Amino acid sequence: MWLRPVLIPVLAATLFGCTALGAPQGSGARPSPYPPSVYSHRAETSEVVLYWDCSRPASGLLRVGGIAHSPYFSDVRALEFDLVEVNDHDRIVSETSGAARDFILGLNQMSPFELDLRLAGSDVRFDLFYRYRSRENLRTVANGPPRIPRLFAQATTQFLVRDACSETQHRSSR
Repeated sequence: MWLRPVLIPVLAATLFGCTALGAPQGSGARPSPYPPSVYSHRAETSEVVLYWDCSRPASGLLRVGGIAHSPYFSDVRALEFDLVEVNDHDRIVSETSGAARDFILGLNQMSPFELDLRLAGSDVRFDLFYRYRSRENLRTVANGPPRIPRLFAQATTQFLVRDACSETQHRSSR
């Protein structure tokens, strides 16, 4: 019972402090839009949400640029990307790799990424692979069979966004 008189003021102060941290009044600063409305594509896992656009800034070049957002309780670590050009025989004809700017994405943090792919010219689609480590998949491996030592529990989760630059798939709501 003695905890209630202490807990209520602490919660009230925490809530007041969170609302006071918003953008300063009259400064013209606006909080960043969520979800980011400037990107036309979106993919999501249980730990990270990707938003991106595809553009062709020069002849023979495809640029995929966007942000990675970690809106959940898990830290995302070492977020890396592979962008591949696939021909009509389902063969990779060109590829590039990159990573998010920040090595660790904490709770509700956003990190930009950009991939430039030199085109071979026989593209049918562009596939985006991404992988990362998080506390959740490290915890799952560490709690797995007893023969897996905790020291080597560096599980990486990999995902595929097939046809990442499609005009009809992976569209974000604007």
